[in-house]
Order: sequence, then structure tokens, then C-alpha cells
Amino acid sequence: MNSRILFGLLFMGLLNLAPGQGAPGPAPQQRTQVSFLLVGGAIPVDGAFFETAKKVPMPVQLRDSGKSALYLYDGASEFTLLVSPKNQPTVRRAVVSLTLPVGARQLLVLLAKSPNSTEAAPLYIGMAVEDDWTVSPAGSVRVLNYSSKKLAAKIGSAQIEIGNGPAKAIAIADGRPEAKEVDLQIASLDGAGYAMAYTNKLKPSLNHRYTVVVLPPEVANSPGVQVVLTRESTPFLPKPGKPMPPKPRI
Repeated sequence: MNSRILFGLLFMGLLNLAPGQGAPGPAPQQRTQVSFLLVGGAIPVDGAFFETAKKVPMPVQLRDSGKSALYLYDGASEFTLLVSPKNQPTVRRAVVSLTLPVGARQLLVLLAKSPNSTEAAPLYIGMAVEDDWTVSPAGSVRVLNYSSKKLAAKIGSAQIEIGNGPAKAIAIADGRPEAKEVDLQIASLDGAGYAMAYTNKLKPSLNHRYTVVVLPPEVANSPGVQVVLTRESTPFLPKPGKPMPPKPRI
């Protein structure tokens, strides 16, 4: 099975765990902040945007690496990212549609390349995960495991096992504005035991946080995983116990 298909099936499986699968009712409306991260072979598309509740287009700048800027989203929980060709502004094509969790103050939308994507008509597989600074605070590392494999991770002095989905953030800053480097090691369960899949050194800071996204290997059914590491800074030093998100684009 193609690794992108496996990635998509895993995304859909996690989405199906969400509550509220009864008879359809009115589409929930929400107001939240969203950022975007390209993973799993996805590349940026030009002219991306979403519509607000008042049908106003909001341009989105996707990045080759790292999280995008924050955007204020005010609309239905059924979120669609669209594109319009430069020479055809009235033409609108959906590149991804997904359901946003209701009630989250800040979301990270992961965008992976769809198996049906072409160079002429790119498509994404999308999933949204809560990314509030109270869930993933400054001075921490949070692992999002969408590899379908069980992981064992060493983050500084912490050693944890991680199943599918987001793990709890691990604090790595020791209270000083800048601390010494700490090791990040991720092993995946392949066959009878764990095999080291990724190593890196992180520089802890109370002004930054790390997000680690773990995906299936590029070649399906092969050992190992793909890892996307991002480091995100805050525009100010948050008060202890009350981290604040950066100002969104409006």
C-alpha cells in the first residue's frame, strides 16, 4: 500500500473517532486561529485562500517548511482551502476539505500530498489538531504521531512511549531564558523491537516551542518513519502558567 494512502486512511480513522456521528444537524460555527504545516511530500500552492462566514476570501501563504502565520477563521467547522488561478479569479477549486474540532482556540492544520494529486491540480489530505499554547507551551516539545507505528522517544531526560495521535507536551526549558541543548531520539516499533528512526539536538528556550510530526515511511511497509521538526517562537515572553498565542492575521 502506498504510504500516502496509508497516511490518508490513518487521518480518516482518527477523524472517525470524533463524537457526534448521529443525524446531521446545522453546521457548527466557530471562531478560532489556524496555521498550516505542509508534510508528507506536500508542496505549496499559489493563490490559496479560505472564506470567512461572510464569504470574504482570506489569502493563505503556505510555506515550504515550518508553520505558516496564524489566520483568524470565523466560519463553519467544515473547512475548505481553495485556490484560484491567477488568470481566472472567478474559478475556485478545493484543494482540501476537513472538519475542524469545535471549541479549540488555536489549530494546526497538517496538509499532506494526496495520492490523487497531480502537478496541474494539487490536492491535499488534511487534519486539524489543537495547537493552543496551553496545550503545547513555550519551552516544550510535542510529538504528533501519524505514522501508524508505536514510538519510543527520549526528549532530554524524559522517556515516553507514544501511540497514534498527539502526545502530551514535554517541558525541556529549565526556567532560564536559554538552556543547554537536549537530545531528541525517536525509535519506531518495527517487527520484534524498536529501531532508531530519528535523532536531533534541540535548543530549549522559554521563547520557543517544538512540534514533531511523525509520518509513515516514504516507501510503504518499510522500516522507519518520516519526521518533520518545527521550531516556533513567541513574540514575547509569556507569563508563567499563562502562555499566550501570537497575534493572528485578520
